[in-house]
Formats: sequence, C-alpha cells, structure tokens
Amino acid sequence: MAGLDDSYPWRLSFFNSWDQWNLPLRDSTKAQTKRLAAHISPNKRIALVPVTSIIPDFNTFSVVPNIVASL
Repeated sequence: MAGLDDSYPWRLSFFNSWDQWNLPLRDSTKAQTKRLAAHISPNKRIALVPVTSIIPDFNTFSVVPNIVASL
C-alpha cells in the first residue's frame, strides 16, 4: 500500500503497445510466411504449429516447466 503514492516519469512508465507491433490480423498467414521466409536462409523451412498443440492451456505455472523439462 505504501507504493500507491509513487510517481514515475511519463517516458519510463508509458508503453504504447498498439503502435509498437504489427497486428497479425491485418495480414494473411501466407503473407506472414512470405515475410518471414525473406529473413531465413533458403535451405531452412517454416513450420506453422498451432499454439494449442504445444501448450494445451495457459496454465504457465505447470505447463511451461513441463515443456522445458521434456526438451
């Protein structure tokens, strides 16, 4: 409760996340794959993996350590 009166400079505490990253909803999967392929070497391939096939839920306290342990 003592920290409620703390103030921070605007530039230190403000992060405009909406303008920082491109929204993936604007581009199709094909366009995103093409953009990514331009940055990798020609002998590598891109695999699209649904997040739910790796992480069944967003319980990161138990899921992430289990994934790391199995690597």
